Amino acid sequence: MNNATRNSAIYAVGGGKGGVGKSLSSHALVDCLRTPILDPAATPSPEPNEVCYIESDDSNPDVYKAIHDSAGVHAEVCNLDNEDGYVRLINTIGARTDLPVVINTAARATATLIEHGGLLAAAAQEQGRELVMLWVINRQRDSLELLRQWLDSKQAYSAVYVVRNLYFGAAEKFDRYNNGRLKTEITGTIDLPEVTAELADYLTDHRLAFWADRDRDGNAFSLGYRLALASWRGRNRKAFAPVL
Repeated sequence: MNNATRNSAIYAVGGGKGGVGKSLSSHALVDCLRTPILDPAATPSPEPNEVCYIESDDSNPDVYKAIHDSAGVHAEVCNLDNEDGYVRLINTIGARTDLPVVINTAARATATLIEHGGLLAAAAQEQGRELVMLWVINRQRDSLELLRQWLDSKQAYSAVYVVRNLYFGAAEKFDRYNNGRLKTEITGTIDLPEVTAELADYLTDHRLAFWADRDRDGNAFSLGYRLALASWRGRNRKAFAPVL
């Protein structure tokens, strides 16, 4: 995608089940969209890009809690369990037509994505915006079966990418996806780099944004955390480059 597309694209992050890495992927994508492309000679450093983030899991909005108070982030929680939720979602993104939007769908969302997701596709089309699905998978069969159900609903998305979460193993170990027909029906594949368990636990436990360099008490990250986080964020930007 070119920069003009990136400025207003809508990204839905699906997966249809808990624990595959939807929240991790959503958070990483917001980070990539928020982070400006730096000119080493720029002084002062540019302000972060603005991004709209929608958290649909109102029972446990971890990413929302981590990023809602960050500069450049416009974050909201919107339950998508019924059609009313999709109407609220469309009204929310309709007020942010100048910003990219990341929608983190709840684990229970596949049925409503099929039943009401066409409203989102119609809204994106009316607004002239790209609508991109990022479907996060592990190595088990059910994440692919849920993707199959959603693909069969024939919703008018601009592009559909599968995100292989490498926490579950190297890319070549995703045999069911790598050797299956689904791979031929989507736009492309993104490999979400594995983050070290210790760093992931630290960020999650303290509800910290991936771009943070201090905890919520103002204490600077340890050298190990800071270097590991910078390395992982850089790999994320390369991984998500096809949709940016």
